[in-house]
This record gives sequence, C-alpha cells and structure tokens, in this order.
Amino acid sequence: MPHASSVNSVDVVQEAKQITSCLRRIRGQVEADIIQLDEASRTLRHDGSLIAETLDEHAYKLKGALHSTKRRLNAVKASEYWERWSLVGSLIFFTAVVAFIVCRRTRIFKLLWFVASGAFKGGYTLQAFYFPNLQNDSIQIPKSIPLYPLAYGEQNQPQENYDL
Repeated sequence: MPHASSVNSVDVVQEAKQITSCLRRIRGQVEADIIQLDEASRTLRHDGSLIAETLDEHAYKLKGALHSTKRRLNAVKASEYWERWSLVGSLIFFTAVVAFIVCRRTRIFKLLWFVASGAFKGGYTLQAFYFPNLQNDSIQIPKSIPLYPLAYGEQNQPQENYDL
C-alpha cells in the first residue's frame, strides 16, 4: 500500500497544478478582457473627439440657420397679420358700399328723413297740445320739409317743398 503521506503529497501536487492551470486560464481571460476594454476606451475617446469636432463645426452653421429661420418666420407672421386685417377691411368696405347702394335704390334715406322730421314735428305738436301755455323759444321748427333729403346731393335736389 502506498504510503499515506506520498498519496497526500501527490494529491496536493495535483491539486496545485490544477489550481495553477485554472489561475493561468483566468489570467488569460482577464488579460483578454483588459485588452478589449483598452480598445473600447480608445474607440470611445476617438468617437468623443469626433463628436466634439462635429458639434463645434455645426454649431455655427446651426446658429446661423436658426437665426435666418426665425427672421423668416417673423416675416411670415407679419404678412399674415397684414393680410388678415386687409381682408377684414375689404369685407367691411364692400358691405358698406352694398348697404349704401341698396339704401339709395330703395329710397330708405328718404323714408328715414320723413320719419325723423315727422317725429320732430310730431313731438313739438304733442308738446304744444299737452302744454299749451309753455313758451319754449329754444326749439326751432322747420317751416317746410324738403321732398329729397341731402343724401341725393344739392345739385339734384328739386326746389319743391311742402309747407306745413
């Protein structure tokens, strides 16, 4: 039978060889990982410097482009504002012209003149009826009502008047 101490020493030597080979394998893997990390770090630094150069290179171009875009956008906003108000003004002017033409054709101005002057005369007549002793010299009653109101112009106005 082999000696117990030699068996133990053989086992210890075998175990030490296994541990040494395992440590060498782990050392090789760690060295490979360190090489990969070093290469990744160098690539990362290179990419970072490229990005920084590109950023510096394009920063000035982007600032100029953004400034010109802002200026053009403000010009578009100003022209849109001007167009909106000119459209509203045109619509108001057109509506006023159409209303004036309709009023002239249907003689609404004449009707309004007769109603207004009649209301003035009627109010004075009612005042004189209800308050016969009241003397009010501030009210001036027109002596006659013209047939054509001033809307038709002085040159087209006939000289006929009705006396009341």
